[in-house]
Amino acid sequence: AMRRALALVGVKGVRQAVAALRAWPGPLNEAEAAGLKQLMDRVRLAAHAAQALRPPGYDAEAVYLVAVLQNLGRLLVQYHFAPEAAQIAELMAPIAAEDAEDGREAPGMSEEGAAYAVLGVDIESLGIAVARQWGLGDDVVHMMRRLPPLRPVRTSEGDADTLRIVASAANEAVDAVTRIAPERAEAALQTVVQRYARALGISQRDLEDALHQARLALQGRHPPAETGGVPQAASRIETPTAG
Repeated sequence: AMRRALALVGVKGVRQAVAALRAWPGPLNEAEAAGLKQLMDRVRLAAHAAQALRPPGYDAEAVYLVAVLQNLGRLLVQYHFAPEAAQIAELMAPIAAEDAEDGREAPGMSEEGAAYAVLGVDIESLGIAVARQWGLGDDVVHMMRRLPPLRPVRTSEGDADTLRIVASAANEAVDAVTRIAPERAEAALQTVVQRYARALGISQRDLEDALHQARLALQGRHPPAETGGVPQAASRIETPTAG
């Protein structure tokens, strides 16, 4: 049942769904189109990283699709509500020391809080509503929900849980190296490793290698791992600039 549901969200189906809502590329201006492309690259990077992190025996396409679906709400907002997406990003940005009342840099709002402030609803709920409209079942909707960032990660209770955990880890790792200032990215990755070490059996090096392999796959320089399991590449990733 899970495989049949995932098959409904192939590239062709996504294109048809988007075309039914708004003709591509729609009325996006240059900056909005650039923002959408940047987000799509991040989503693809996370999907490739999830493939690299998946335990042996798990289907590469299935884990790729789950990682993408965990970003469905973000993609919808960026495409259909680009100005609001920009406002959400602005609210999430750290407050510089010179702008803070106490003279110290402060973190920005959480994505959930910023989305509520701008849209009146959280982004994940938007994606799940669309998934329901597409006819996707409870198993897929369960996997679409990223693990809550402030709750401990429990060990998997089945295949659907494993795919959800792997995709969540990959998405959190990509957020860490793209949304956070470079000098703080390594500490952010350590936090991701600490959260998922027990559930996935990964180390800091494993996560960095997975992101490195994902970057190569995104650039078309290296195919994603076909057998599953954390890659053992010797190269480290280059921390990208936050943005």
